[in-house]
Amino acid sequence: MTDEAVAQYQTVVPYLYCTDAAALAAWLERVLGFETLRQFPDETGLIRNVELRVGACEVWLDHKPQARESLRGVSDWIGVFVESVEAVERKARLAGVSPTAKMDRPWGVRELQITDPEGYCWGFLERIA
Repeated sequence: MTDEAVAQYQTVVPYLYCTDAAALAAWLERVLGFETLRQFPDETGLIRNVELRVGACEVWLDHKPQARESLRGVSDWIGVFVESVEAVERKARLAGVSPTAKMDRPWGVRELQITDPEGYCWGFLERIA
């Protein structure tokens, strides 16, 4: 296979179904420091889609309560590499959110997990020696 045939990936964009895209976007901004890039309301003014940025990556939210409800019980985990797990923990605690205890994993990462109001588990990872 030649180099031209190899895809050059830059990022992955998680697309999350949720029961309230606007509320989850606001929570992600307040608690985890995400930045809303764009919101897409429908003809009634309800925010149907939200595009957010975290670091160099994007996360997209889709207001689709029926889809999210049908997925209850499914384990959703989103990993985000950060410079400092401690900084994420401090920000979350200041926002009144209790993350899991930090864990140093045998594969060389420190991990902290935070569950959002929609039930998604966000794993914040910091590379360690």
